[in-house]
Amino acid sequence: MLQSVRFKLLNIEFCRCDRSWHFESVNSPFSRLYLVTAGQARVRHHGREYRLTEGTQHLIPCFTTHDCHCPDWFELYFLHFTSETGDGGDLFAVQDYEYHRQAEKAEYERFERLLELNPNKKLYERDPTKPTSKNIYSYRYDNARREALCDRVESQALLRLLLVPILRGAHVAPEEQTIRARRRFDNVLAHIDAHLSERIALADLAAIASLETSYFSRLFHQTFGVRPVEYINRKRIERAQSLLLFTNDNQDRIAKQVGFSDWSYLSRVFHKYIGVSPGRYRQQNRLG
Repeated sequence: MLQSVRFKLLNIEFCRCDRSWHFESVNSPFSRLYLVTAGQARVRHHGREYRLTEGTQHLIPCFTTHDCHCPDWFELYFLHFTSETGDGGDLFAVQDYEYHRQAEKAEYERFERLLELNPNKKLYERDPTKPTSKNIYSYRYDNARREALCDRVESQALLRLLLVPILRGAHVAPEEQTIRARRRFDNVLAHIDAHLSERIALADLAAIASLETSYFSRLFHQTFGVRPVEYINRKRIERAQSLLLFTNDNQDRIAKQVGFSDWSYLSRVFHKYIGVSPGRYRQQNRLG
């Protein structure tokens, strides 16, 4: 899996937050990494509350519903990133990690250097009064600044180094037998990821795996813990989350891009998994 991962830095910033840093039920299609330098705040996810205090580093994996609260103020480096695997999933969505740890001196230096290399990879808030503003937040890049190849390579290396302690502390892995079982579905997962906008027939997936349909369904459930239809719906909702945050596409277009016949059907399934409607998710989801 690690050999096929593609890490992408979406943004990095250093900022001071106050009591307005108060959000509930945030769920984003990218992971967040915080390094707190002063003050304190709290985040809650995976059934636990974590205190963000000076010197702590904290990971919030992608597609993780979480609450944030700052009682007074705090300062932090933060970055957003994706870590796409070869089957279209995300590395930080497939196993458990130690989300909270004490940062080392080198990690301060890496955040600072990464910010120096990427001074314009920031978020900005669009004016919600403007009718063209479909998204609340978007990423801003300074296209006039031509990023040197050496800077891109160094940025990738720094991002990976920041993630090494987290990966090292992962609650690794299943038995080798389970790993082999998952690998037999690589082509199936790749097909699903490439055809989310289309009708995906169970019989076609079974044929890709060279298995009889009912046996394929049972084996898929045994391997991944969900039925194929459930897995496909989850992937479609994940894709919808990205489109809602990062595009201005209208409702019907998003529904069709993720394989739903209409917006109302997408809304029902979206609410089932995320807990809010797609429209409310687009309006209220906050980054940072």
